[in-house]
Amino acid sequence: MHRDHPVFVRAIKDKRKVKLVFLSDAGGNKAEKLYSPMLYSPPIAGDETGDESDCYYFWDFESGSGKYVLGFPSNKIVSMELTEQTFDPAEFITSGGD
Repeated sequence: MHRDHPVFVRAIKDKRKVKLVFLSDAGGNKAEKLYSPMLYSPPIAGDETGDESDCYYFWDFESGSGKYVLGFPSNKIVSMELTEQTFDPAEFITSGGD
């Protein structure tokens, strides 16, 4: 579990986006982006994190690749910061039939 886990939980509860700073590649380069928190769980089937530890899952509203759900194991997360930007979970939950 990441040291900023309470931020993640609060963001879900308050429906607020987080500013995530994460390691973006094997070279240790950092990236920063706004995401909507979804869940903390064991790896989801089909997840490409390459790690078997529990992951933090986020929704990327601005994904250009069509992959909107992103999983990050704790060791890839540098920090999470609560923002004032809100989100509506209905924006990324579908009925599955559409």
